[in-house]
Amino acid sequence: MHAVSYGRFLFLVHHLLTMNRSFRSYREGAYITYPGIVEIDQFETDLVTFLMNRRHGLTSMDQNAPLDKMYGYNLQWVGLLFAAFASGAQFTALPKKERDLISQVYGEHRCGIFTSP
Repeated sequence: MHAVSYGRFLFLVHHLLTMNRSFRSYREGAYITYPGIVEIDQFETDLVTFLMNRRHGLTSMDQNAPLDKMYGYNLQWVGLLFAAFASGAQFTALPKKERDLISQVYGEHRCGIFTSP
């Protein structure tokens, strides 16, 4: 088990809450307008598995892990996840400036939030 500082813990919780808020907003708002994910229930189940894999240390840096996978999911799936987060961020009740920032972060596919805790 990793020793995590309180500051790092708060940072990770903030990002998990942001991801959850963005996905919920995608599902409840953007998905209705533009249903880019065919099987939304399965995608949400996969999202939970993806986050659990990340939490339990399944890394794409494993010697045996394929280079085109991240926490057990192919890069196309991860790209779709980022698109859902970016789109969903626009449907949150956050201030416009914060919505735009979150959308830009996910829209640029920055992976810093997916590094091991």
